[in-house]
Amino acid sequence: MRTLTKEKKDALKAFYMPKSVIGDFLIRFIPLAIGWSVGLIFLPYLMSFAFALLLVLLCIGVRYLIRSVKLKKAMYVYQNGVEGELIYQGVSDNWNVTLNGWPQQVISSFFNGSLIQTKTFNPAILKIYSHKKQVAYAHVKYQGLVVPSGLFSAQYEPSSRKVKLLFNLIFWVVVAIYGSISIYNFVSINKGYLAQTDAVMYRINNTPVFATAANNGSLFDRKFVTVSCLNLNTGKKIWQQDLKAKNENDSYYGEAHLLGMSDKYLFFYHNGLFVLDKNQGDIIAKDQDFPELAGKFPKKMLMDYYQAQLPYIYNDSMHALIISATDGLMYTIDGNTLKTGRIDMEDQDHFFDQKPALPTLYNKQIASMYDDGNHAISLMDNKDAQLVRTADLDSRPDDYSIRRQVYLDETKNRGTQWQKSDSSIYIFGGLLVDYQKSIKWPVTANDSIGYLDLFIRFNHDNPPLITKEGNLIIMHKTSTARHAHILLTAMSILGSHQWQVDTGIEDRLPFYLHDSSSNKLYLLSNEKGDENRLLRTITSIDLQTGQNKKYDIKF
Repeated sequence: MRTLTKEKKDALKAFYMPKSVIGDFLIRFIPLAIGWSVGLIFLPYLMSFAFALLLVLLCIGVRYLIRSVKLKKAMYVYQNGVEGELIYQGVSDNWNVTLNGWPQQVISSFFNGSLIQTKTFNPAILKIYSHKKQVAYAHVKYQGLVVPSGLFSAQYEPSSRKVKLLFNLIFWVVVAIYGSISIYNFVSINKGYLAQTDAVMYRINNTPVFATAANNGSLFDRKFVTVSCLNLNTGKKIWQQDLKAKNENDSYYGEAHLLGMSDKYLFFYHNGLFVLDKNQGDIIAKDQDFPELAGKFPKKMLMDYYQAQLPYIYNDSMHALIISATDGLMYTIDGNTLKTGRIDMEDQDHFFDQKPALPTLYNKQIASMYDDGNHAISLMDNKDAQLVRTADLDSRPDDYSIRRQVYLDETKNRGTQWQKSDSSIYIFGGLLVDYQKSIKWPVTANDSIGYLDLFIRFNHDNPPLITKEGNLIIMHKTSTARHAHILLTAMSILGSHQWQVDTGIEDRLPFYLHDSSSNKLYLLSNEKGDENRLLRTITSIDLQTGQNKKYDIKF
């Protein structure tokens, strides 16, 4: 038995377990890239990243195991094998196996009269086996393994520390980027599901509820979407339903959009049409349940419900869902009977330019004036009041008017004798509109230009919100600062104050619902930093007293 000195052991280790900076980098980077990209097909972000790291560890472990077993065999052969002469015969190319366009090298040698072939891409191995004659060692226990003595005298250059540092840096930067994306996505998802602003309000057994799609802010981590009905007085879930359908790309990805509501049903879109029972949440019908429209339903993947441009729209006046089908024609589905029909539209090109029911700009959530036929109320600053009298209000930008006050007039004067109600100041103040209603046009051709300009200054499509007590709600801000809170102040039509609530909401109201039956206003909002398109909390305000409470939406 030969003695295995430390020098010989190190030489065997350097030969059979060579240190390669590029090899070490690739054995980590390639499994990481493959594992993460393949994992995303089947797993959420964080789990796919964990899968990729596990694959890296597995590849490193398997590589180490294979090389260490080979080293152990070589050490055994050297210590216990027979000694013979290894005669180099030549080298050939194996084009069946290539690396970066280079063929595998096949080294042919004779050992004690037997042909030995060694396959490698490593130039160091090729150099050692290319000695014309050298002593070598073999053992019957490991057929085909020959340990050449030339490896003991070979010079092994240490890896460049700078190169090693560079490749390690590249690898860990990639890991940090992948990890940050995965962790950010995981945290975003696990903030919980949030409500969308395409929600609708109705009542179940006299309880005010709202239906919406549950959105976690991630498009590619769900194989289905969840829609729910929640109690507006508690934020708690009443029913929940999962919608699952493939889009035109044969995947389940995509958001959901609430198209509208009839007396009996909710109409959702998620890679196709879903009709749900309003009270129970049961799926009543899907695409395949309308044989007259078989193969004609558009199945576009919805990337963002908030910017929805879909070939579906629910028309409240027609009580029907209108579809621009894939055959170029337009069809209807009755909102209550679910019977299908055909319809022709003159302006089909722009008919499906869907706009959110809730105005999304602050100045579109307020009206400049209210006129009930007896009294007229408006919010203006001193300069506005002057310009109204001279019919020059339209020459002044809206945001120049900051410190507004309540002005009153009698309807018969048609806005020619505005008088200040009191000295109270409302920064950017206006009358909160009830966007669930349409306005009755109160102006006539005989009205002054100033009266007309004041009427159309802000939102003139929806009337101001009126409480059961006949009060108006002034929406205004605490200051002109960027993060100033929105305040709501109740006021009678004669200008007297009733109550005031600091909503804690900035910029504009993301979503609100007025329930005239219970005389409550529900503000659906989100935390600072969240997008306005997703809602987390409900603030319930009693419109008689101003008492309010805030609670989370619980999917």
